[in-house]
Amino acid sequence: EFDRILLSWTMKQNNNKILSNTVCHKEKWLSLHKIKYTDPLGTVREWESCQRTTRQPHISVDGIDILCIMKGGEDGDKVLIVNQFRPPTGHFMLEFPAGLIDKDETIEQAALRELHEETGFIGDGIKIIKIVPELYLETGLTNSCCSLVHVEVDTKIKGTSLPAQKLDDGEFIEVLLFPLKGFLSSLQEYQKKEGCGIDAKVYTFALGLSFSSQ
Repeated sequence: EFDRILLSWTMKQNNNKILSNTVCHKEKWLSLHKIKYTDPLGTVREWESCQRTTRQPHISVDGIDILCIMKGGEDGDKVLIVNQFRPPTGHFMLEFPAGLIDKDETIEQAALRELHEETGFIGDGIKIIKIVPELYLETGLTNSCCSLVHVEVDTKIKGTSLPAQKLDDGEFIEVLLFPLKGFLSSLQEYQKKEGCGIDAKVYTFALGLSFSSQ
């Protein structure tokens, strides 16, 4: 249940409608769009949007993010995080393992493939716990969205290994393990020491954990 504390009367009219979506410029991975739409009052307005060109027709999301918890360690559960340089930010960024969904690939298949490629983990000890569909970020900028896939890796199960990464050309990814207990403080300490950025999804998860432990 929830409480609605503020509702503009215009919201009740529900006149929002997309009238057109025009591609202004297109590159290999991204395209710039001008969207013409009507607001709740019926007024025609325009919005600029950046969209991915790679979304597959068989699925409603662009890619996956992997919340991977490492189980079975003597010093407690760990959160698997990747660290890589992101040119748009100009910084190294702490992120969940992630990637785009390939042609005819399911969300589950994409998650296991990306986990293997970026971190090297593969084997019988990997278990998908839950899939959260269609999570959006920066909705004022883009329609890009992902599914969050919760994965557990039991390192004690025979056949679960950490071989070499299978990175694409131009990918350089460091794999880090942070303690699940005290995850937020560990992230903040690492950020202060290394001067890197933290992805919003990672920070939100860490903040939620800290709230639940209070």
